[in-house]
Amino acid sequence: MLPWACAVERLDGKALLRVSGAIDFSTVEIFRRALREIVAVGGQIVVDLRNVSYMDFTGILALESVTKATVDLTVIVPRLLRRVAAIAGLDKMLVLQDAGPA
Repeated sequence: MLPWACAVERLDGKALLRVSGAIDFSTVEIFRRALREIVAVGGQIVVDLRNVSYMDFTGILALESVTKATVDLTVIVPRLLRRVAAIAGLDKMLVLQDAGPA
């Protein structure tokens, strides 16, 4: 399992939030705070979840909360999370981009 990490950076004029490890009740507050900070900056935002090994409903709710903001947001999701995101309806609220082969 990947260690937990959550980092914001700028890349080619985009704000990028890279997350690895599990997003669950023990890490979601850090994830939610990082999402709020990056959305407040505005502009084009990419949330890279390709190294997330697990995400429970708290992570889904955190992503759903930023759909209310008017931002240009793309979420890169690994195959592991794609179905969960679709079941939760995130594919209808956010631009989801496949991370490619694992």
